[in-house]
Amino acid sequence: MPKRVHSASDRDDINESTNASKRTRKAVELTNLCQEFYDGIRACKTEDGRILCENFIRLPNKRANADHSNSIDLTQIQQKIHSDEYTSFEQFLDDIELLLNNAKTFYRKNSTEWKDANELSKYFYSKTKFESIDTYYFEEFFTAIYNAQIDDRPIVDIFLF
Repeated sequence: MPKRVHSASDRDDINESTNASKRTRKAVELTNLCQEFYDGIRACKTEDGRILCENFIRLPNKRANADHSNSIDLTQIQQKIHSDEYTSFEQFLDDIELLLNNAKTFYRKNSTEWKDANELSKYFYSKTKFESIDTYYFEEFFTAIYNAQIDDRPIVDIFLF
């Protein structure tokens, strides 16, 4: 029985489905990473067991908060996670940082809300130090390795099997 000859359109269909599954896998990984980080923030408690993020689940009354046009709360962040609105972990981190900075700006320094936002900020920055790595530097590093040569031979050949 003769083998079927694949046309260019067959290869395109295969490539498109492969790219779609890669995008889906990346989206799922991003969603899981954001959700894990979000759950960590929601789980933060004071020494007496009070949940730190309690005041940030919903925004305060809009009339009392009219000067914050770029406001966000944890419920909105959760909705963005579930609807796959985040295309990068950095976007998610930006929203968390916006929430915390708004809270520290809006509330008085000695208030419970300000102290809670400050404690959550400490948690946030301790976690993002390890989670958020600027990929630009990795891309530059790998590009440099890929383009490097020894005796007019690409170094990358060493790593090919």
